Amino acid sequence: MPYINVKVVKQQVDQLQKDALIAGKELVKRTLGSNDLTNYFIIYELNPDSWGFDGIPMTVRNKMEQNK
Repeated sequence: MPYINVKVVKQQVDQLQKDALIAGKELVKRTLGSNDLTNYFIIYELNPDSWGFDGIPMTVRNKMEQNK
């Protein structure tokens, strides 16, 4: 019974894209041989203020990219 956790940035992925990720059950089924009824997909939407990398929050990084 696999749980597939997907993290995306809030407001950068629309409902159709999230639906397509959840529909990725065939990949899980093929790879793990699991039953469709026991595959759980969980999509976490991250606030851009709540994460970053290289010591820079994403909101700051996005502003830096816009100013280039």
